[in-house]
Amino acid sequence: MQSEINKGTHFYFTLTLPQSEKEVVVDCREQHRNILSLVPGTKVKALIVDDIKDNQDVLSQLLSSIGVETIIAVNGKDGVEKTREHLPDIIFMDIRMPVMDGEEAAKLIEEEFGKDRFKIIAITADAIGNRREYYLSKGFHEFIAKPFRAEEIYKSLGDMLDVEFIYDEVSKEESSSIEELDLTQISIPEDLYQKFKESAERYNITQLEKALEELQKIDGTSKQLHEHLVQLTKKYDMKAIVKVLESVSKTKD
Repeated sequence: MQSEINKGTHFYFTLTLPQSEKEVVVDCREQHRNILSLVPGTKVKALIVDDIKDNQDVLSQLLSSIGVETIIAVNGKDGVEKTREHLPDIIFMDIRMPVMDGEEAAKLIEEEFGKDRFKIIAITADAIGNRREYYLSKGFHEFIAKPFRAEEIYKSLGDMLDVEFIYDEVSKEESSSIEELDLTQISIPEDLYQKFKESAERYNITQLEKALEELQKIDGTSKQLHEHLVQLTKKYDMKAIVKVLESVSKTKD
């Protein structure tokens, strides 16, 4: 244990575990598969319940881009009413909302329609550890923490609704091309870097696309970098965008 006044305490321990008797095999091919759409003939209707427009837009774009029909509700009360009106297959429910929060809305939906009539996913920026078991106990079928990733949303569709997808197979050469770049040798204006960073942190896709257009117009900027950021934007992988940009050199105007 290490302790320092006014800074905190660091607890640590060493745990000795036996070696695994089974070989762990990682299917690298799965890491290079991008979801393009639902398989033809598959129809999925999703209700998005969130009071923040940026959150609504991101999740709606992410789902509609693969062929999911989306409906928006602006709070829990509106979510209950939209559930009755549209009978969605799956509901992405924010927790903290005005008028009626997500927990109360999920409870009312369960009382009226039964627990498994609709698959309800709790989505919240819950900072108190792993709350999955808590939300499952409250009637939700799954829990996804904000900021979420596209892969998590698509996985919930597959797990909850047993739907299948069409994939775009990306070659290992393409996927590793960005890793071969020396990002420190690529420079972008500092103000453009800030636009990218703020847009990614706020999940503001509209501003990200404008920043990408601006990046594309800069002479000498790597086309490979631009294309990589475009792909990350399409996958809503905001953490990866910030990580890439932090390695790029920044220049003053």
